[in-house]
Amino acid sequence: MHFRRIELVASLSEHVGYKAGLALTRERIAEMLDQEEDGIVLGDDDVMLRVRSEAYGEYLCKLLHAVGNISSPDSMPSIFGLYRKFEKNRRLLLVYLPVQKLFDDFCEESYNTSAGPIDLDQFVARAKSKHGADGEYVALIIVDCVIADMHKSFLGNMRRMEWKDVADLEALFLSEKLKTPHGEFFDQRYVDFLSHNFKAIDKINWRKFEGLTCEFFHRFGLHVEIGKGRDDDSVDARIWKKGKAKNKPPLILVQCKREKEAVGKVVVKALYADVKHEDARLGLIVTSNALAPGARKVCLARSYPILEANRETLKSWVEDMRTPYAGVFLGE
Repeated sequence: MHFRRIELVASLSEHVGYKAGLALTRERIAEMLDQEEDGIVLGDDDVMLRVRSEAYGEYLCKLLHAVGNISSPDSMPSIFGLYRKFEKNRRLLLVYLPVQKLFDDFCEESYNTSAGPIDLDQFVARAKSKHGADGEYVALIIVDCVIADMHKSFLGNMRRMEWKDVADLEALFLSEKLKTPHGEFFDQRYVDFLSHNFKAIDKINWRKFEGLTCEFFHRFGLHVEIGKGRDDDSVDARIWKKGKAKNKPPLILVQCKREKEAVGKVVVKALYADVKHEDARLGLIVTSNALAPGARKVCLARSYPILEANRETLKSWVEDMRTPYAGVFLGE
């Protein structure tokens, strides 16, 4: 494959935008690729580059992994590793071998007889008919692997999700805008990015940090009202049980602190005053750090109904909200 450098950058950016729904700058692409490959995207735009197709596939998989879109940066088709996975379970291995042959025969038959999309449900049904529940289970894993491999390939237009737009990754750090077609308060693509780049939580826009908190409770099935952002009297969000009227006292008042320093007792006391004033049941401090020992001591000594969601809690929230990877064997 021959590219002018600017064409290679544009091609990689376009593929990531299509597959993952995120727009990457040239500098971000260079950062996400390893040191040796920085020279591929940085430099004179008009320099001609010769790139092997497998190398291009590796670049794309590294970028998709870097933004949290796929589970591994490895460009090797995941279906090739199924035998080694199944060999640890002899019962499934004995089923896997004939089901894989059944899949190969099914594909060949479909290519010869079908002019449209191949219905893989038929393959799963055949595997279940011939090999029972284990056959169905193995067939579903094979299908998941095929779909995942097609998604990360630059040779086809298969992708996991039909994105309604392309989000600018830099907006996660610079923009206060919360509206998105792929989330109520926080874009799913940013969730996926943070799942592989959690340290970036320290640099995201403060308003996006509030949106991330509200997104978690919204997906938990609660009614969430986010504050104005500025001049919100230090209450960043109010949360009610689903169906509860907003004119009733909130279940939880939330204060968000995306800060490098631990949250002190002054913040705890202020939130407690708000909880009392609004007759809420609980106060919650969500922080990218943690409560300071003195703040925890105040809560304990005075029996304040104040809970803490610290850095580890945030990380678990991101993991819970991440787009599931396809395939039983495709996890981290």
